[in-house]
Amino acid sequence: MKKQSQKVRFQKFVKDLERISTKHGIAIQSVGGVYIFDEPTTITYDKDHTSGDLLPSWDE
Repeated sequence: MKKQSQKVRFQKFVKDLERISTKHGIAIQSVGGVYIFDEPTTITYDKDHTSGDLLPSWDE
C-alpha cells in the first residue's frame, strides 16, 4: 500500500474536520499550528471548553 502524501492526508483531514465542525457547530481557527506525523499516533486534546484553547498531546 502506497503511503499518502502530507498534502493528501491534510486535505482528507480538513474534509472530515468540516463534517464534524458542521455537525457540532464548533469551528477551529488555527494559523501555523499543524503537526503531521509520519506514523499513526494516538492524539488527545485538553477538554477545557472555557479557555477556547485546543491543545493536543501525544507520546513522543
